[in-house]
Amino acid sequence: MGMSPKAASDYAFLRGNVFTQFVHLKSDVPPIMRGPIGSTLLMFKRFQVKDLELGFDILRRGDFPAAGKYFGAKALMGGFKALTHPVTLMTGGGYLTLETYRKLKEKYGQQTANFIAYGLPGLVGIDMSY
Repeated sequence: MGMSPKAASDYAFLRGNVFTQFVHLKSDVPPIMRGPIGSTLLMFKRFQVKDLELGFDILRRGDFPAAGKYFGAKALMGGFKALTHPVTLMTGGGYLTLETYRKLKEKYGQQTANFIAYGLPGLVGIDMSY
């Protein structure tokens, strides 16, 4: 990228660490999560917030190949549940309704229904979408 070692190190820290992982900086915490009540109620939702930020940033930049890889990897590793989990946490909706899961299971079998709902790990009975 044509950077000096120091500039490359700073860029890697900002893009690879601060931008994609949760860092305990006040500027990295949404205002609703800064107070005592919000930080207590939402203490385990920080990763989901970062996940949403990363996905929306990829789409905002118009980097559709990266968006395909990002959402494709989420779908393979966590199925439909992983794709909808952050939004579900914010809206209180469901992942894949039980009725839909049952219809998939009835029509295509349990392995296919598990794959769609939980991704590749669902083929061996594991749900890694949390």
